[in-house]
Amino acid sequence: MRKKIAIAALVLVVVSVGAVVLCATGLSAGPRTRATIPSEARAILEDAESFELLAIVCERGPEPGEASVPGGPFKGYPITKTVAIPPGGRGEVIRALYRSIELAGDTAKCFEPHHAIRVKRGDQVATLLICFKCRRIEIEGPGALSGYGYLDTSAQPLFEQLLR
Repeated sequence: MRKKIAIAALVLVVVSVGAVVLCATGLSAGPRTRATIPSEARAILEDAESFELLAIVCERGPEPGEASVPGGPFKGYPITKTVAIPPGGRGEVIRALYRSIELAGDTAKCFEPHHAIRVKRGDQVATLLICFKCRRIEIEGPGALSGYGYLDTSAQPLFEQLLR
């Protein structure tokens, strides 16, 4: 009986790891990602005409005159850096984001985002505010606030590298 339980547990682990690997290697959103990022926002993210990764400051509002800096304050937070992600690099960013969402665990109650992704397709815009510190993500667009969820920190090194 114990042997059957051990085998069943092993099969469950292998299937779970396989699902995470499959999600991490393709742009296919896993179940947690589909629940976190609404389909309309995922469609824009995966087929964006414009794809920007932003470093933002959440601890303060914009300084006087800072709103006139190209890009201006982002969702009320000042932007410290914007990087346009070319079409050839977007898959890596999206896979890292999806993997991070699929691997989400415990979170904190704070929300102090230092990263954001802004994508545009035609007149549609989707915005993802990301806090790796508390491991939470908020998604807007197209339209009003449309989703939130949790993620782990596995995408953070890639984001930091791209923002250097």
